[in-house]
Amino acid sequence: MQRIPILEVGPVALSATTVIRLEGLIGRRILGIQVLFGYAGGTNTVASALLHIAEMRFIVNDVVKRRVSGRQWQDLLLKNGTMYGFYGLPNLPGTSMMIPFSEAWRQDRDQRDITAFPTVWGGGKAPRQQVYSLRLEIQLTAAVDASHDPTFGAYACVDDIVPDVVSPMMIEWQQWSIPSGSLAFDYSVKQQGVLVALQMAQDTGNNTATRTRLTVDEKVIHDMTRSEALADLVFNGMDPLNAARTATLTDIVLDRDDNLARAVPLSGRTVLLHVEAGGAMIGTIQAVAEVLRSIGG
Repeated sequence: MQRIPILEVGPVALSATTVIRLEGLIGRRILGIQVLFGYAGGTNTVASALLHIAEMRFIVNDVVKRRVSGRQWQDLLLKNGTMYGFYGLPNLPGTSMMIPFSEAWRQDRDQRDITAFPTVWGGGKAPRQQVYSLRLEIQLTAAVDASHDPTFGAYACVDDIVPDVVSPMMIEWQQWSIPSGSLAFDYSVKQQGVLVALQMAQDTGNNTATRTRLTVDEKVIHDMTRSEALADLVFNGMDPLNAARTATLTDIVLDRDDNLARAVPLSGRTVLLHVEAGGAMIGTIQAVAEVLRSIGG
């Protein structure tokens, strides 16, 4: 594995989007991208840095494959352990933010290989295939305090493995806006791919889900109260109650035993998410789904 700098970092300004060109990585397999975000003044905390990041978008062949806010980004990483969250303070050189592909918390090397992101595939055979466009976009908010002079730096962790596959896959981070209502409701999942995990925020009325159930073709895959689910994740070595994580999240993690075979294929199936809460829910629930899907799909 090599760690190499990414030099094509566009202009950085508050209330603007910084584009980090990644085409120089095409031909390599990407294990992760490390982003350094800093500013010269203002509140020197990770929490403040998170508020500046309105959205991070990882874009492959002009298709958004990962889209999260700064807070969602941190929450996704922290459920796997404190060591995977944002590191360091934003006053220069900055807070380190990792976009993992080969997920280091997975104990099985084959599982980590599955989640690594190849930019070229087909092994030694001709013709090989590859992505043609690759970039990272980070949209900053207006100043939330006196911070100024924001900066970005980036590094990539790569190797030269070219997997001998026809259609490689990656874990996308998808934004799901789930309509909610009443003390309980059902949501019909129409998305494509293989669902690995779902991170759900409170609804618009600040109600936290107290119970979730996932059924696939009328077979129950997951049915737990929120406290039961939290205990189950802790038992399986995860860290959903991390103090730096948003406290009101509800998680459904299908590969909690570190086995992607537990993930649920969505395409062509009847998938129903049932949600209950202690108060009458309104509006929407903003969720981030981790979905294993073809790089070209």
